[in-house]
Amino acid sequence: MINTTPQTNYRILIIDDDDIALFLHSTILEDIFQNIVIETFNKAALALKYLKANAMEKNEYLIFLDINMPEVNGWEFLEAIKSYENIETAKVIIVSSSVEITEKEKAQNISFVKNFLIKPLMPEQVEQLRYLEAINPFFRQ
Repeated sequence: MINTTPQTNYRILIIDDDDIALFLHSTILEDIFQNIVIETFNKAALALKYLKANAMEKNEYLIFLDINMPEVNGWEFLEAIKSYENIETAKVIIVSSSVEITEKEKAQNISFVKNFLIKPLMPEQVEQLRYLEAINPFFRQ
């Protein structure tokens, strides 16, 4: 019997307005997730367009999101994707230089935000994500 169920594609998105952080984070993630496509965006608005353009594909997204960005910040990005039809396919990891407890608390109230990490992203932090049930499938690719 032929399996006609479309295969899930795992994608990692890194959204940060800092080009050095984008480079560093993408290098770390490419080492850990060698079989997953990684896309980088220096503007949250570009990532929103990407997600809309790919809405019909069977993708699971692991999004590493900076909060403090010009134009569309991380909170506005999160608000925008709440209305996406397939929001359950997105798992967000906030990666921020902010150590404000109020921001961590705000993030905990958003169901698809799975963790809050402090910049710069370190390989050990990413490896710890393996133990989060929602993120673990990305490590099995």
